[in-house]
Amino acid sequence: MNIRFECLYRDSGNFKKWNDIVFSNFDNITAETATKEICNYLDEGLYFRIEDIDVNDLHFDKFNPLIDHHWHEFHSCSETEDEVNDVHHRDIKSIISKLATLKIDSKTPKRC
Repeated sequence: MNIRFECLYRDSGNFKKWNDIVFSNFDNITAETATKEICNYLDEGLYFRIEDIDVNDLHFDKFNPLIDHHWHEFHSCSETEDEVNDVHHRDIKSIISKLATLKIDSKTPKRC
């Protein structure tokens, strides 16, 4: 099974733009394990910058840096038989490893 990584961008007006990326899963980790590991490395167990893991930017066309932000939100992981759609054909463990190297220190409790 591959792993579907769901995320979104929520702008200052609370408008949302969703995306999901399917990564390979050579180690056959569960979606629950992937979710827990990913949450360990995100700010508040939720937020990440898309440039950190090189996925599609979900910002809306009219980005106002005075009120909008660069954070994207992790939503969930799920197991899927869908084909990998990550343009770099990466494995979910490589995303987790990348996040681990960038771990954001936050004193706020994690949601996962």
